[in-house]
Amino acid sequence: MCKPSCCPGNRPGGGGLAILVIAGVVILAAVARPAAHAALAALHAAIIIAAITVATLSGLAVLAAVALAARRARRARLIVPARPPAVTPVRAGVPVTGRMPLALPPPQLAQHQHVTADPDPEQVAQIVTAVLRGLR
Repeated sequence: MCKPSCCPGNRPGGGGLAILVIAGVVILAAVARPAAHAALAALHAAIIIAAITVATLSGLAVLAAVALAARRARRARLIVPARPPAVTPVRAGVPVTGRMPLALPPPQLAQHQHVTADPDPEQVAQIVTAVLRGLR
């Protein structure tokens, strides 16, 4: 005969449900342990890759800074100063010859040059040499 639900009797107390829960936890633990280990290994690999990337980028930044400093230093040596070099007077660098008195002061030298109609090639060569020597 069937007993009504309100009557106490021999009913299963839920032992099967507890066994199912325990079995589920064991299976989940068995599956989760390798998954957790794999996740930990992937995290470790990601940290190593990030460290290598940061080291490489900082090395490239240092190399670029050194190259830029070397380029600026080289360019600073090659750039002509803003002021042109002082030109020494032509008379100071040219030796006095018998043909042309280069040791004269500028007004007398100008008068003497007007007297001479055509320039002396030797004197022109001496003046050009003196000017070029003074520009160095």
